[in-house]
Amino acid sequence: TTNNLIIPLENGTVLFVDENANISTLELSVMGNIKSAPKSLENNVALYYKGFIGEIFFIENGICTNADTPELVDGIAFGSPAMLKSNNDIFTAFITQNGTLYLWKNGVSVLNKVVKINNIFNLNVVASNNYFYALGADATLYKIQLDGSYSAVKIPNKTAKNGYISVCKNFRNNSCGIFVCPDSNTLYGFTESLELISGFPLIGYGIPVFADANGDKNLDCITFSIDNKINAWNLR
Repeated sequence: TTNNLIIPLENGTVLFVDENANISTLELSVMGNIKSAPKSLENNVALYYKGFIGEIFFIENGICTNADTPELVDGIAFGSPAMLKSNNDIFTAFITQNGTLYLWKNGVSVLNKVVKINNIFNLNVVASNNYFYALGADATLYKIQLDGSYSAVKIPNKTAKNGYISVCKNFRNNSCGIFVCPDSNTLYGFTESLELISGFPLIGYGIPVFADANGDKNLDCITFSIDNKINAWNLR
């Protein structure tokens, strides 16, 4: 969270360590084991305990708001929930490997029916300032609205069974960039509207880093490629 290191243990204990090394604990009754890092936003935390019936716990200011009635997730999933803030509300999204989408507003589901996206998801969703994004195994990028509706764009002639998806929240003019590396040494950049960013794709593998590499006060895209080279791309 903003001021704490969060350490979940397999037995359901969650440790909060502040900047002075003071430790507080929270005990949760869980059915499975945590296999991914907790996701935090300000003083809100979402925890996924993995199992064939998984559990999502919501924690606010160190107190679990659904300790007795965790949100149940039907099916195996990878990774962690994603969170964003909109109009002082905290939205949390999560997707299973078989494409079942879960979406909560302040810990309460906003979906009145099951939303199933016809794809395989080996990564979980990521959040921009306004939307959630998911990457299917066939290299389709999905933009998920806060009501659960979605649109998509397919990266042609690619798969993403072992791909990567990431967000740079202050990419250009205070807008977000969505970056996808499919099963290749190629990095694609998209706007929040799923339009390909000028200059992309670039050579690179994995999750890019954005920094001013040449001192011109503009972000450059730094990538690592499969031939063990570090590339710094000037973005215009």
